[in-house]
Amino acid sequence: ETLRARIQEDERRRLGVDEADDAATTWAMRYRPQSSEIEAEAESGGAGLSWGAALWRLRFAIIGVLLFAVGAYGLTVVRNGGSASIPGQLQIQTVGIAQKFNSSRWEYIANGTQKVPTAGAARARGIYYVVRLGVTNRGTEGAQLSPSEFVLIDANGVEHVAESVSSDAYSGSVNTQSPYIWPQSFAVGKNVTVPVIFDVDPSLPRGMLLKVAELPAVREKLD
Repeated sequence: ETLRARIQEDERRRLGVDEADDAATTWAMRYRPQSSEIEAEAESGGAGLSWGAALWRLRFAIIGVLLFAVGAYGLTVVRNGGSASIPGQLQIQTVGIAQKFNSSRWEYIANGTQKVPTAGAARARGIYYVVRLGVTNRGTEGAQLSPSEFVLIDANGVEHVAESVSSDAYSGSVNTQSPYIWPQSFAVGKNVTVPVIFDVDPSLPRGMLLKVAELPAVREKLD
């Protein structure tokens, strides 16, 4: 080690390098990159502080936009009767009993309902749920309408198909005693009351809805 130190000292003397200059050069080389790193960190920190300050100043505007979005969503829910419209999903419209709704061919209005165990000589498996429905032909003369175009939706969401005209529940050659008659024709512009009969479980709670095949997005409350 002593020999190495002497060789280095002789070399510095031969080159004319002063120890103070060498120390200064070594110090400058050692700390110059560190100064650049400090400047970069300072610039980065300043940008972060600027963004934070900007967001803090805009906090009331951001809260206002969020509150507006929530309010708009709530208004949409109320207008749609408790469910927000989702793109691609069928939007259901519900009308009350004795309220008219129509398509391009027919106008409908439920005038009332009744529950009976029998229809003349025919006896229900459960109970007959009869919907007295007023229909008006808005199309052409001779247009036909069938009970099969109506569906009853109970409070559990289960759909029930109406009894066909050929069933024993309607008046015909088999059951002439039934008070329920289905018309053979519907004159244009004339309101005709028809009985739409469903055979349902008598224990079903209230909350029945009527759906028409040509208007799948409409439901009429029956009770």
